[in-house]
Amino acid sequence: MILTRNEKSAQQVRSERWLVTGLLGVLLLGLGYILWHYQYRPARLDPGELIICDAERVRGQHFVDGKQEFDQGQYQSREKACSGWFSCRVPEGEGAQYGFGYKLAAFAPGEVYRARVWRYRNNLNEGKLAVNGSGSHGFY
Repeated sequence: MILTRNEKSAQQVRSERWLVTGLLGVLLLGLGYILWHYQYRPARLDPGELIICDAERVRGQHFVDGKQEFDQGQYQSREKACSGWFSCRVPEGEGAQYGFGYKLAAFAPGEVYRARVWRYRNNLNEGKLAVNGSGSHGFY
C-alpha cells in the first residue's frame, strides 16, 4: 500500500477561495438586479399615454397589466366583469373601502389628467374616484 499526503498548496487554496467568492458575488449581483428590476415603482406618464387595467392578471397583491401595477389584487373576482373574465370586487366594510389603487409619480402643477373607471352599479351603494397627493402639495 502506498500512502501519499494530499495537501493543497497555499496557492490552490487561494484560487479556490477566489473562485467561490467570485461565484457568490455574481449570484448576489444577479439577485440584486432581479430585486431592483421587479420593485414596485410609481409610473411616469408621457403625454397621451394610457394606463389600463382589466383585472385579468394578478401578481402577489397587485393587478398587473403590462408593466403597470395596481393595488388590491387580492380583490380579484369573477363577478360582473367589464371586459374579460375578472373584476375587482370590494367587500363591504365600515368606512371607506377602496378598489384599484395606482401610484403615479412626477405630477406637474397645471397638468390635467383624465380618469375613467367602470363600476357595476348597485343602487344601494355609490362609488367615487379618490385622488391623494403627498408632500407639501398633498390633497385628497
